Amino acid sequence: MNMQRHFVSLCGMVSLAGGLAFCTPLLAQQQQDVPEFAWRAYDLHAPEANRTYAYGISEVDVSGTQIWKHFNSELSGQVLWYWPLDVRFRKLGLLNSIWDADRYYQTGQIEDPEYPGGGVAHAAIWFASLGEDILDMHPDGANTSEIYDLHNGIFTGNIYVKNNRNRFVTHAVVWPNASPGNMVDIHPVWSTGAGASQGEATDGTWFGGEASSSERGRMVATLWKGMTPESAINMDPPDSDFRGSYISGMAPGVQVGNVLRSTGKDNAVLWHGSPESLTIMHPPSWGNTNSYMYGTLGWIHIGQVSAQAGYWIGDDPESFVSLDPYLPEDAGASKPFDVDVVDNKLIIVGETDWRDYRQHAIVWIGTPTNETARHFLRQTEGREIEP
Repeated sequence: MNMQRHFVSLCGMVSLAGGLAFCTPLLAQQQQDVPEFAWRAYDLHAPEANRTYAYGISEVDVSGTQIWKHFNSELSGQVLWYWPLDVRFRKLGLLNSIWDADRYYQTGQIEDPEYPGGGVAHAAIWFASLGEDILDMHPDGANTSEIYDLHNGIFTGNIYVKNNRNRFVTHAVVWPNASPGNMVDIHPVWSTGAGASQGEATDGTWFGGEASSSERGRMVATLWKGMTPESAINMDPPDSDFRGSYISGMAPGVQVGNVLRSTGKDNAVLWHGSPESLTIMHPPSWGNTNSYMYGTLGWIHIGQVSAQAGYWIGDDPESFVSLDPYLPEDAGASKPFDVDVVDNKLIIVGETDWRDYRQHAIVWIGTPTNETARHFLRQTEGREIEP
């Protein structure tokens, strides 16, 4: 790897993400170093569970979903694993799912309280201190709703509404605060009347996901530079031959996601706010396999290469580090869902396919081992704004 080139790119990227004063090209050249961590992985799976998934991180807990057998069917519920992590966990109800969390909120879905057992889901917010208080965020006029991501008290997700053909489709939406009545439908003006859109990520100002493009005849990665349908941008470069694309994670100045190449392979990609800034992040040294990106803190991005969870640093495809070597012996393929900083440690959560063909929630905890890593963690932690 060309360390000097890599760090100039990394410093510029972090400057966009937060204007970190310590990170300059000169300092990077002097350090000739990348953030390094000592990793440990912990299996969060409860013995009585059929499957578990860890989706969100806060200073209080790791949150996610547990699925367990109920006679000949399955039930799912919200689960919290408290710090310090051990076998203790908490089921908070049936048909609840958490998709994301920060130190103040957990977000996801609950079942319609007026029709329990009816299979209709409502977007919801839990409050991270205990997870007991639930705010139903479902807007009037929608069939179902869900919240996928949040940042500094701003939430994005989807509602299911009827299109001009009287069929239910998803529309990307934004809640600018914790009030169901303030939801904004941001379905792009350039999407077809019968088309769909999905909100997957936010950095607190912009929003990312995918939307139907009448020009491309498929779903395309979409970036909304505001809370309006008119602010949506198709993030596919004009000369691309992608078969599909989407944004799945964001930080200020950085968007990550995936494209389906004409070769039939999925590739992790990264943008800096425009279609032309797209960088293919699939590491060439891993060969002709699939890769995905799911989340980012701006300077570090999490994802998967060849069914192995790992992370990239900066804009360098070859910076990918696999987290598989740290998994328990019985773990197989792995996938990360969220990344954050807690108590000056880098935390990544996700799931692994176990040898018994069940999915287990997993957490990787990275302790910084050089000054570069400690700098990045100190500058990342504590960015959330108190509601």
